[in-house]
Amino acid sequence: MVFKYGWMTVAGLLLISASSVEARDLSGVRLQEVVRLSPNVEPVRLNGATVKRLAAHPLYVGGLYLAEPGTSLDDVLQNEGPKRILLFCKTSSISSGMLIRTFDQGITINNPPELVEALREDIETFQSVWRNNPLKQGDEVWIDYIPGQGTRVAINGKIKAKIAGRAFYDAFLRAWLGKYPVNPRLKKAMLRGDAERR
Repeated sequence: MVFKYGWMTVAGLLLISASSVEARDLSGVRLQEVVRLSPNVEPVRLNGATVKRLAAHPLYVGGLYLAEPGTSLDDVLQNEGPKRILLFCKTSSISSGMLIRTFDQGITINNPPELVEALREDIETFQSVWRNNPLKQGDEVWIDYIPGQGTRVAINGKIKAKIAGRAFYDAFLRAWLGKYPVNPRLKKAMLRGDAERR
């Protein structure tokens, strides 16, 4: 089931995301140093980011934003503030099937089976976003955690889904930052406390 925020316009979301004092360039993508995910929560700062490449071709830029710096999965999970994982598509397209397989594998192998089963409905809600929205070059994805609300997924500033509570977002973070991460190089960059300029 997909939920939409009628009380917040796309322009308003973009304004919130763009509120920062500086930005960094990473493979031609301007990453805001500080963003505010919602008017009622503290801002988050870019903790680390890098470029996922296939040979020399950039596929996407990925970054992690946190309210407090984190250099390990435990740091990030213990941080109760807002969080954002940002993905910016640099290639011509990323298929729905690839997105669904990648996210499903990451969540499944980095979380206990009983938790994965308990989150099955939430995982299906999350996967439905990619089933309906294959990514194309220039698309920017925000996967946010808002304290007191839960997970919020947006593409190009438009809310696509909301998942209540915190359990799903923690499971999703383990997919990126756990023992068997979706992208080991991106995990290292997200947790190193800086943006890798390449």
